[in-house]
Amino acid sequence: MLSSSLPAIRLCILGARSVTSSSRCCAAALSSFGRSSLAGTFPTSSPSLMQSTRTAANVATVESFSKEQLHPRSLKSSEPPTVPTIDFGSFNNVTGEGAKHVADQILKAALDTGFFYLSNHGVPQKDIDDMFELTKRFFAKGSAHNAKYPYNPEINSGYLGIATERLNPNSDEQEYKEAVNIPKLNGRTARKEDFAPELANNWELLTRFHRSAHDCLLRVLRAFGMGLQIPESAGGLDYFTSCHRYEESSADILRILWYPAIPADRSTKWTRAAAHSDYGSLTLLFQDSTGGLEALLRSGNHEPKWIPLPPRPGTIVVNTGDLMEFWTEGLVKSTAHRVVFPDGPAAHQDRYTIAYFGQPEDSTPLTTIPSEIVKSKVLQDAKTGNGEALFRGPTSMSQERAMTALEHLRMRLSEIH
Repeated sequence: MLSSSLPAIRLCILGARSVTSSSRCCAAALSSFGRSSLAGTFPTSSPSLMQSTRTAANVATVESFSKEQLHPRSLKSSEPPTVPTIDFGSFNNVTGEGAKHVADQILKAALDTGFFYLSNHGVPQKDIDDMFELTKRFFAKGSAHNAKYPYNPEINSGYLGIATERLNPNSDEQEYKEAVNIPKLNGRTARKEDFAPELANNWELLTRFHRSAHDCLLRVLRAFGMGLQIPESAGGLDYFTSCHRYEESSADILRILWYPAIPADRSTKWTRAAAHSDYGSLTLLFQDSTGGLEALLRSGNHEPKWIPLPPRPGTIVVNTGDLMEFWTEGLVKSTAHRVVFPDGPAAHQDRYTIAYFGQPEDSTPLTTIPSEIVKSKVLQDAKTGNGEALFRGPTSMSQERAMTALEHLRMRLSEIH
């Protein structure tokens, strides 16, 4: 059990999901809750903040797991954890009891598991189908061709080949996947000429899909604003959307992925994606029918288990990232997940997915969300001593301001490049 009197409480910094390192520590006490610099304030030079490994995938590594560190707020029921499907159609007008019901469902899922399926999400099915066809055509060109358009860590963009990422550096597994990162197509970062012809020649589709995914992200963020009951005076439903504008600079990434069928050569220990958590605000995942995604969940006092999240027709998977956990003082959780080879014949099938990693604008200060729900939960946890409060206060007398999203991103990327 963690106590607010301890000098090292978990610090869910934006992307530090290395649960065995001291990078999840915090030196603030209960009295610091009301400080304006509550969230995201820590010395950038601290060695303890540089112990987790950042990857190009906008995710954070998980070095080991424990019930207290990964899932301190397990489901109260002893029933097996379930990830709900939420019909988002009722939220489109953002008014009435229907919208509130949807917002409450989304918040509950974020608190319980950090994952949910979303139907009637608003991204056109034809564009989804066309994007999957484009993804298949691109990777069919082969790694030698695609490697001519390599990953650029300066802008988190470009092609990454098989075994070039290690989402869990303590694992001996190699990751059998290829990917391409595509930053926001708003004229600020991504250039058409930097991408392979197969992608550049479909720029209109990529742009349309990029914006559709981002629009979906904004609608879900508005639901979070409603569910958290953020007052209108503090931004209300637009608290999150006002710092996730597509036209502004941010680290949003559209990522297309190919997981080839299990290799015949088993001398190398392969997996598709090692255990990790995403470090942004929200991730939207479009899956094909192959499956393999799993989340680490537990119920009651039972040991955590890897729970499959198979594709559900007509839905996308949404999960909350480290930044959203950080913003909500640990109320919302960022859950460890992985991609494995499925059992049976499916292990010999290729898997394709498309992920949209949402990030706040570069200049966004990482201060605590002005929600009474967040505040009351933190104070309650501190009072009961169940260790769930993640107090954010200055850990250095020399730094009293909140770190921005861009500063945090640079710190994360510097750890692997």
